[in-house]
Parts: sequence; structure tokens; C-alpha cells
Amino acid sequence: MGFSLIRWFLIGFLLYLLYRVIRSSWIRTPRRRRKKPGDGTVEDMVKDPVCGTYIPKSQAVTIKEGTTTVYFCSQKCADAYRQKPG
Repeated sequence: MGFSLIRWFLIGFLLYLLYRVIRSSWIRTPRRRRKKPGDGTVEDMVKDPVCGTYIPKSQAVTIKEGTTTVYFCSQKCADAYRQKPG
């Protein structure tokens, strides 16, 4: 009985190894690269003064007020800001 159990274990292990060899050599799947800290670009987030939404600076609608740039999440918020008294 003990010899039979060891034999089945070895057969299972060899089948697993065979599966791994076949999978790695015949089936070429792209490996996913893990992102490391510092990969990619980090973009500043800006806050829309009308609705309070944070958005990436590159996607914001802007209004120049003298030397200051004001950032908005949409044209609708920019228009609301322009119509604000004062």
C-alpha cells in the first residue's frame, strides 16, 4: 500500500512538471510586469473651486486671472466661476 501511494505521488509530480514545461514552451502568454514604486508618471491633482472635485492638472479647464491659473473639472464649472459676483 505504501509503495503504491509513493508511485502515485511521483506520477502526479512528473505530470505537473510536464505541464509546466509544455505551458512555458508552447503557450506564449505575455507576462504581466509588476509595477514598481516610481514607475510611470505622477501628475499633480488640482481642486475645482466651484464643485470641489480633484482632477489631473492636464485634464483641467483653465482660466487665467492675472498671474494665477484657476483649474476646473468642466467648462460648466468654469462658466459658473466666471458668473460668480465679485
